[in-house]
Amino acid sequence: MQFVDGIINNLLAWRQHAKQAVVKLHARVYNTSSSSSNNNGSMAPACSDNPCADAQHLGPGRQRVTTQLCPFVLSQPRPKLPPQPEPPPPPLARARPPPPHRAGLTREEAALAAAKAARHTALAAERAVDRSFRLRTLERPARTEALRAERDAALAAELAVRPVVRPPPPPPVAEVRLTAAAILREDALYKRKQAAEACALQRFAAELRDTAEFDR
Repeated sequence: MQFVDGIINNLLAWRQHAKQAVVKLHARVYNTSSSSSNNNGSMAPACSDNPCADAQHLGPGRQRVTTQLCPFVLSQPRPKLPPQPEPPPPPLARARPPPPHRAGLTREEAALAAAKAARHTALAAERAVDRSFRLRTLERPARTEALRAERDAALAAELAVRPVVRPPPPPPVAEVRLTAAAILREDALYKRKQAAEACALQRFAAELRDTAEFDR
């Protein structure tokens, strides 16, 4: 509220200066003196019935121009045509009656049936002809059976001969020298097997069951 009061007080301080400026501008626009405006107390233009006094007030070589009232030039509305009557609807087309129904086949249907029967007859005659594939190479004279018999006889004679098989050579006899490391290794293996067997016997005595086959 203090901000708004400050703005209003500033505007009121310039009130007299603004009023004098408005009076001067009004005098310049309406060609009036500031004294007449101040005396009348309003900003209305000073009018006088004496044109000479107005001419003297305006100065030499200037005349007051009055506004002539002229009527507005308005375009006249064009007359609108009355609505035309709607044309009457066209007459309904008269449908022709259907042709009379006749029992039996028509000429077109009879022609189609005859063409179908002729086609079936032609296909039956065409299929009646023996057109099986004939392999000419089978009709040529050949010695297939004799060649097959010769081959079987040669194979049987070849299989009848038993080759002499030599006996295999005797296995080599070699003495393996045992070192201290080999002896210790075999001893450790033997002791490990003894410990495993003792553990198995102890488990069998405690649990009364043998799991040797399951552990395999």
